[in-house]
Amino acid sequence: MSWITVLYVMMATVSATIAGIYLAAWLMQREASSYLLFVLLAVSIAGLAGTELWMLRAQTPEEYATALRWLHVPVWSGFLALVGLVHLRLRPRFSWVGWLAVGLRTVSLVANFVSGQNLNYVALTGIDRITLLGDPVATAIGVPNPWMLLGQASLLLAIFFLLDGGICAWRRGGGLRSLVLTISLLVAVLVGTLQAVLVFWGFVQLPILITPLFLFVAAVMGAELSFGLLRAERAERDVQMKGAALDISEQRLSLAAEAADAGFWRLDAQSKGVWATKKTRSLFGLAPRGDLSLTIFFGTGASAGPGAPGTID
Repeated sequence: MSWITVLYVMMATVSATIAGIYLAAWLMQREASSYLLFVLLAVSIAGLAGTELWMLRAQTPEEYATALRWLHVPVWSGFLALVGLVHLRLRPRFSWVGWLAVGLRTVSLVANFVSGQNLNYVALTGIDRITLLGDPVATAIGVPNPWMLLGQASLLLAIFFLLDGGICAWRRGGGLRSLVLTISLLVAVLVGTLQAVLVFWGFVQLPILITPLFLFVAAVMGAELSFGLLRAERAERDVQMKGAALDISEQRLSLAAEAADAGFWRLDAQSKGVWATKKTRSLFGLAPRGDLSLTIFFGTGASAGPGAPGTID
C-alpha cells in the first residue's frame, strides 16, 4: 500500500472518530448545536478523503471527472458546517455574508451536476502524472468551466466573513483564543482559494489536496470547542459541589432545629420548592417526607411566625 493511500485512510479514520466523539457529546448536550455542526464537518472530511483519493488514483479522464464531480458534495457540506461554526463561535456582525457564501456554494453544487463534466471543467481532455511522496498521482488537463467562478466567489465571501467574525470577537474581549482561531481558519481558506484558482484555471499542474486543509480546520475548531466541553464539565462539577454543600447545610440546620425544638423552612426562589424541617412539617400538618411546592406549603396556611422562621434563597 502506498504512502498516499495510507495517509488518506488515516485522515478518513481520524475524521470519523472525531465525528463519533462529538456526536456523543451532542447527544448529552442537545442544546450545543455547535457540536452537531462539528460532526457534519468531520463527516465531510471523511467524504473528502475518499473522493480525493479516488481522483489521485484515477486512470482515465472520465474517472477523474466523475471523482471531481462527487468531491463537491462533501466540499459543500463542510463549507456549510464551517460557516455555521464561525457564526456560533465568533458571531460576526454581517452574518448575511456567510449565508450568501453558502447560497453561492449551493448554486455552484447544482451547476456541478448540470454544467459540463463537473463544476471545474467543461471537458477533461486528459490526465497527467506527477510524483507525490514517491508515488505517481493524477492531475487534470481540461477546459475550465466558467461556472466555477461561483464557487470561488463563495470562498472570497467566506474570507470576509472570517475577518468580520475575528474583529467582532476581538472587540467583545475574545482575546488571544479568538485571534488564533481566526488567523488559523483564514490561513486554511486562503490557501484553499489560491490552490483552486491556480490549479483549475490551468496556471499550475498540481494535484488537488483539499482534505489536509479541511483536517487542519477541524483541528482548530475542535480545539476551540474542547474549551466548551471543559467549561461544561467544570460547571457541572461546581453545581454538584454546591449541591453537596447545600445538603450538608440543611442537615446541620435540621439538627440545630431539633435541639432547639424550633422549626425552619426555606423557599428556593428559582425552583419555587420549599425545604422544611421535621418540626415545621409537624407544626403545619405536612407529610414528614417528600418534596414540597410553594402551593402545597402555603396552602396549609403556614406563615413565618414564632417557632417557624423562614428564609428565601
